[in-house]
Amino acid sequence: MSASELSRRLKIHKGVVCRIYNKYKCLGDEGLKYTYTRKKYTIEFKIKVLKYKLENNLTYEQASLHFNIPSSKVIYDWNKFCSKFIGDNMSDKNILNIKKSKHSNSTDIKLTKSEYSEEVRQLKERISELEKELYYKSAETAYLKKLEALMQEKQEKRQK
Repeated sequence: MSASELSRRLKIHKGVVCRIYNKYKCLGDEGLKYTYTRKKYTIEFKIKVLKYKLENNLTYEQASLHFNIPSSKVIYDWNKFCSKFIGDNMSDKNILNIKKSKHSNSTDIKLTKSEYSEEVRQLKERISELEKELYYKSAETAYLKKLEALMQEKQEKRQK
């Protein structure tokens, strides 16, 4: 029976049927056991998975099966996070530099409350500096426009 036929008969998504089949094919009976545990993966493990996926040119699904990660979306999210902060060039060098990143999201490095507070404080300071800079740049632009208008007016009077 095909996956499409089975999914119609069981009234579940074809992707779920394929996922169960692939887990069974890869892990045997162990792959069929229901194991819902919300795991926290270390940054080293995440880097290892991403490097393995890249080196072996695997899909997210294949990588998740190889490392027994419940969903391929987890690896997709790690990759998306890395791409956001180091660009689309996911070379080994860039992947290894992720460890030095101070950024975090729900699937990555967790900041302590004090680190979070410090980062928020620094961001607020930076915003304040940028607002001041914007204010001065706006004033400078207005001044230069007024000066240019006055010079044009003076030049027009000379020409008459």
